[in-house]
Amino acid sequence: YRDLDARYRFQPVPADTVLRPGMSHPNVIALRTQLQRLGYTLDSVEPQRFDKALANVVKDFQYLHTLAADGVVGSDTFAALNVPYADRVEQLRINLERLRWISRDIADRMVVVNIAGFELYYFQDQGLAWETNVMVGQIKHQTPLFRDNMSYLEFNPTWTVPQSIIRRSLYSKLSTDPGYAAENNYKLYDRDGAEVDPYSIDWGANSRGWFPYRVVQQPGPDNALGRVKFMFPNRYAIYLHDTPAQALFSRTSRAFSAGCIRVEDPLFFAELLLQTENGWDRERIDAAVASARQQVVRFSTPIDIMLMYWTASPTPDGRVQLHPDIYDKDAEALALLNAAPVWDQL
Repeated sequence: YRDLDARYRFQPVPADTVLRPGMSHPNVIALRTQLQRLGYTLDSVEPQRFDKALANVVKDFQYLHTLAADGVVGSDTFAALNVPYADRVEQLRINLERLRWISRDIADRMVVVNIAGFELYYFQDQGLAWETNVMVGQIKHQTPLFRDNMSYLEFNPTWTVPQSIIRRSLYSKLSTDPGYAAENNYKLYDRDGAEVDPYSIDWGANSRGWFPYRVVQQPGPDNALGRVKFMFPNRYAIYLHDTPAQALFSRTSRAFSAGCIRVEDPLFFAELLLQTENGWDRERIDAAVASARQQVVRFSTPIDIMLMYWTASPTPDGRVQLHPDIYDKDAEALALLNAAPVWDQL
């Protein structure tokens, strides 16, 4: 990118027309030029034609920019194509710096979540053993960045509904129809821990802002945490877990949660983490899940976990994938990176 910035005056691809495979349009020439500068090999006797070879290159470009790889050059793809080379240089500098923050803290066995890339990496013996997709916190419920130790997992977990979710949506459903609790496998408890029948509650005496009951969703196929959660107790109350909303993993952008991290293939993840625990093979895991009973399994050795934020990350084949700055953290990081040192603080 530095070489590109030095060699060429940046010229954006005109974005006034959506470019689709099979069409011919003068803007296809600018598209080809930009892709060739970025290192893609393209040959065509009809430079204005959006042929199959160009469509395959566009799909690869989209994949490497965390976009839906459909081959259609629309607004999101134009936006990625039209980032100046100098800006990409800065994006890579920022993420190299973020990598330096942890470069001396790599453990033999660890889990790394890249929040911006919606991806989880599992390292064993300092090598990448597995990676999978995750969902992370929405813009208004951002997943925090921190490091901790994963100490146990729990099959068939319950879910204690946060007060924020009760106020935002659940209270109105329960107060309108107390039967909603049983239909969705919720139990209500008072401050002494005694179970309360939702039909016995005087809903008129309560409100969204004052609801003195704990709402707990019981284990089951529709539990918000799914069949397993992975715990590293922390002050943010953040953890990894399964989800019944598996269809959302097909989305390219996956900032859907209230802060916790949803894992695409959680039972295989559990199998990997339990390989070092005596007797915990996949058959036993499946039996534990099928029992529908809560069961905590503690790791004999806690596993390092890092929740990081990289808008550039490596692909399995050794290339670089660029991600949208979903939480708007890059500008602040760049300002700090470019700032003059404050010598009295060193």
